[in-house]
Amino acid sequence: MEKKNTNSSKNTNNTNSKTNIIATGVVVLDSKDVTKSDGEIKEKIADELKKQRTAEPQTDGGQTESGRMPVDEPKATMEEMKRQLEAELKKLEAKQEAAKKREVFLEAKTNLDELRELLRKTREFETEHCKLILSRLASAGYTAEYRPMFSITNREILEKFCGWLDNEIDIKLEELENELLK
Repeated sequence: MEKKNTNSSKNTNNTNSKTNIIATGVVVLDSKDVTKSDGEIKEKIADELKKQRTAEPQTDGGQTESGRMPVDEPKATMEEMKRQLEAELKKLEAKQEAAKKREVFLEAKTNLDELRELLRKTREFETEHCKLILSRLASAGYTAEYRPMFSITNREILEKFCGWLDNEIDIKLEELENELLK
């Protein structure tokens, strides 16, 4: 057997053409290869080098040193890329949901600010502009019906409630914005 080292650039001369072969690796040629044409030998060298570049070191049982069967690298890479894309898609969907919630809170905050301004203009004990109604579910049928339990129309209590609610909305907005910035 003859070993052909392809670690450096080699010129092969024959009467018809001049070809440069640049490769890294060792290819073993046997006595049958002597009778083959240059093209066939080059093809065998290219095939062997390709196998060497993509192959993981194998044991006698055909398994790799890590105990796995050899895996087609492009397929594994595609699967990994698919998993990464799916994970990124989940993150994006979570951020979209957080953005929708943020918009709802911003709209509620705007409405609450308008209500607070209206309450500030009123100096009466009870206001006609605003009423907080607390009710409970009266029936659990197909349609929800709520029965009012009591209502609050005291301006000071409503202002305090609006202030507390405004602070709670600010806290929730901060949480959502931090989630969006991740």
